[in-house]
Amino acid sequence: MRKTLLFLLTALALSRLAGLNWGFPYLFHPDENNMTFSVIRLSCQSGIGSGFIDVVKECYNPHFFAYGQLPLYVARIFLDAVSIAVPVLRSLTPLLAAYSLRFISAVASIVTGFVLYLLVRRKMGKSEALLALILYIFTPGLIQSAHFGTTESLLTMFFMLVIYFRQELVWTALFIGMAVATKVSALAFLALPLYDAVSKSIRRPGYLYLGRFVLVAAAVVLFAVLFSPHYVISFSDFLKSMDYEGRVATGTLKVFYTEQFEGTVPIVFQLVSIFPYAAGIPLTVLALVGWVVSLKNRDRYLPFAFLVLFLSNSLLYAKWTRFMTPVIPLMIYFAVLLVKKLNRRHGRRPSPAFLLAVSLLVGYQMFAGLSMLGIYLRPDVRAEATEWIKANIPAGSRILSESANVVDIPLDAVSRYRYVSAVVHEMDNNPEYAGFVRENLRQADYVFVPSRRVYANYSCYQPSLDGTVNKIRSGCDEVRKKFPRINEYYDTLFRSGQYELVKTFRSLPGFKDEQAEESWTVFDHPVVRIYRRVI
Repeated sequence: MRKTLLFLLTALALSRLAGLNWGFPYLFHPDENNMTFSVIRLSCQSGIGSGFIDVVKECYNPHFFAYGQLPLYVARIFLDAVSIAVPVLRSLTPLLAAYSLRFISAVASIVTGFVLYLLVRRKMGKSEALLALILYIFTPGLIQSAHFGTTESLLTMFFMLVIYFRQELVWTALFIGMAVATKVSALAFLALPLYDAVSKSIRRPGYLYLGRFVLVAAAVVLFAVLFSPHYVISFSDFLKSMDYEGRVATGTLKVFYTEQFEGTVPIVFQLVSIFPYAAGIPLTVLALVGWVVSLKNRDRYLPFAFLVLFLSNSLLYAKWTRFMTPVIPLMIYFAVLLVKKLNRRHGRRPSPAFLLAVSLLVGYQMFAGLSMLGIYLRPDVRAEATEWIKANIPAGSRILSESANVVDIPLDAVSRYRYVSAVVHEMDNNPEYAGFVRENLRQADYVFVPSRRVYANYSCYQPSLDGTVNKIRSGCDEVRKKFPRINEYYDTLFRSGQYELVKTFRSLPGFKDEQAEESWTVFDHPVVRIYRRVI
């Protein structure tokens, strides 16, 4: 059993640490970009004549408050330590900063896997714990978050640590405080110790369980400020950022990258457009049934923990995949719980049919996970597209592409062509600009669609499973009325016969997932389409 555990932990480490340099020298994730340059900006140097207050305010000020400072500080400490040990790395570059953030995410994901193993072993047994660890290793969404230098893996780790150390109030306060220092939305984690306080107070009236919770909440605030001091030092900047992020998340401020959430149904959207891709269809089904089964237990702490985090994020207007990442380990827990319950029905020795079903579950998860990991072990799809462009499109050709994808393609060859990157999603807001885009479309020899980010949200066209774009979305008339110029642009490109699709680039073998929530695909494995004028 120990050798099996050691083997699985090694596989876990490899699945998270391999390919952390994917996409270099480019950074394709906007949040990772922001965090990377915040790490580089961290400094405690003051200008000549600066007063004490100015020095304090600027000392290690990230000038970026969508997230907390804890991951930024950890990354900077890690880089400074490495630069001392390896003098050749003393020059702080964006790639080093990004790698350090990704390394932190990977390590956090490894720790989470081990915590899940310990939790399942405590609650169910060693065999079930090993099954949970196998499923965790190969869950696509967890592999993805471990390869992004953002906050999701850290939040997932803190969430699981809070659950595992449920009875230890000091550790609970510390982990929730560190989670809040990572991202303010982690205040939702306080619902877990509150649940315990309320349930214990009901069972034993007169005891000061709610008073203990107040102390925990106060300690959380203290730890959060300790690990993310500019929440207080730069309070006005922090509030402005939270106001913006809050309005985007709730939909009171509409921005181009949330158009995909218009008209979506909470909970249904997560079950259709997120979990089947990030967790896998079999695991999602088993987890949902397992969650219902877990309600029969006397202690409903774990189903409550899942529900509070799931609902607090799924009910938002913005329903990005990353919001669901922290609940995926608990989904694995509930899936394994269901497997254990089903196994009991067969007595001590499971039937061949049951073993086959478990083998198929593991096989599916392994295939999905290895396919996801392959994204980070191969050249990026945009780099692959760039090489094809340089080899097949003559220098001097007129090229029209779309912006809003962080880095435009071709990555390093724009100067070879007469190149225009159009903000297509602004065409209906600016008639003059729409005319500019139309004129460039009329003159273009080639047109690039670097991802589904604009056409799938602003036009009648949906990604189709074969890589083309010929599927008409529901509610097309309403979309055309809302965005007439954008739809005219894509009608010309996709259906007029003036252009033909000459090349499609995909990087996730075995799975066609472009219809998932867009942030699942556009940052690390978008589908890139290249059209050529034929008329």
